[in-house]
Amino acid sequence: MKTKFEVVPHPFSKKHLLLKVTNTKGRVFATAYKWDGASNTYPSPQNVQYHWKNDRHDFLPYNESTGEYC
Repeated sequence: MKTKFEVVPHPFSKKHLLLKVTNTKGRVFATAYKWDGASNTYPSPQNVQYHWKNDRHDFLPYNESTGEYC
């Protein structure tokens, strides 16, 4: 399994997206990204990969079943 980089809708906020990373061991990490839909361009998986590489401390362990950070 490769590391997977995704941009998904935030489960509780329409003004945010989740930048989500699933590592090779299956652990999921995420960070919120403020997005208003008009002025910001929609981030790509490449943007998530760049952010993961350069600002990894922003990402927290994430429980997908509850939609909460661990």
